Amino acid sequence: MIQRIQSVYLFIAAVVGMVMLTVPLATGCDDVGDIDLIMFYPALILLCISCFFSLVTIGLYKNRRLQMKICIVTMILFFSTFISTSYLTAALGCTVGFGSVVPLLSAVLALLAWNGIKKDEKLVRSADRLR
Repeated sequence: MIQRIQSVYLFIAAVVGMVMLTVPLATGCDDVGDIDLIMFYPALILLCISCFFSLVTIGLYKNRRLQMKICIVTMILFFSTFISTSYLTAALGCTVGFGSVVPLLSAVLALLAWNGIKKDEKLVRSADRLR
């Protein structure tokens, strides 16, 4: 269901991830200038996959266990995007921009969504015990 708070967290994580496409990853590079995500394909692919998983997870509200598993995969992908962009900026000797930190924000939002899904699952299990 869309009105669940974890669905909102997952949607915001996907939107924040897509914002990463518009802001520079690094600034002040000597040779290149500002670096955008579009210049670094592995991180771009990781970001697109993680945003896609974040949106797909919203539709799996009837299967909470699968939703929790995909949410964990989404967190790992967002964190992998952060590591790859950090490696890129460190390798080029640039100043880290706001775009490099955005995947961490998305990973935290995915973690909050996972906690909400876990609470829902616990609530359903306790209601099943009462029957």
